[in-house]
Amino acid sequence: MKYVFIEKHQAVFNIKAMCHVLQEGRSDWYMWCQRRTRISTCQQFRQHCDSVVLAAFIRSKQRYGAPY
Repeated sequence: MKYVFIEKHQAVFNIKAMCHVLQEGRSDWYMWCQRRTRISTCQQFRQHCDSVVLAAFIRSKQRYGAPY
């Protein structure tokens, strides 16, 4: 929750000052920011699977999964 607070108020307050007041390390804050923007391996796999399924759906003339 501290990181979300820092993120919301970074336009108003200095990140260094907020980290000091909230007793958080600036390096921890920047690592948290990087993790939020990075796509995890699981998310990459999910995106790959979604694209494969979509391609199969299009190849089957959008009949994949139709009842008849």
